Amino acid sequence: MLKYILLFFPMSLGIGLFAFLLIPNTIQGWEKNKMKSVLLIFAIGAFFFLSFYVDSLFQDIELAATMGFIGLLLGLGYIFLRNFWVVYSALFIIILVNTLADNKYDEYNYWVVIINTLLSLTILTFDFIKDRKIKN
Repeated sequence: MLKYILLFFPMSLGIGLFAFLLIPNTIQGWEKNKMKSVLLIFAIGAFFFLSFYVDSLFQDIELAATMGFIGLLLGLGYIFLRNFWVVYSALFIIILVNTLADNKYDEYNYWVVIINTLLSLTILTFDFIKDRKIKN
């Protein structure tokens, strides 16, 4: 179980940062415009669909459709909450449970997973420190 948590922290973080920070920053003015907010929700859902369809090597359209629908719900949650960390926490749990059901990453080496997690935490810490310096 620890291996899965360490493996999917950076993976879900990458998906979350793309879906809930990069896509909303690309669609300017979505906070004030209802049509752009709807476009944002569908863009996030489409991103989830495409990313999981590609991840399954174009073989599991049911999983992609399910994750696309979950992406729509998470996008809707992001519109209402406007808090990345709450939506990311839900995304992490969803991806972790989905992957635990598959058991397809059991053969991963612990050292690869630990190094991957440490690199992701280092990048997040560096970005957090840099962001704090810019704000002050």
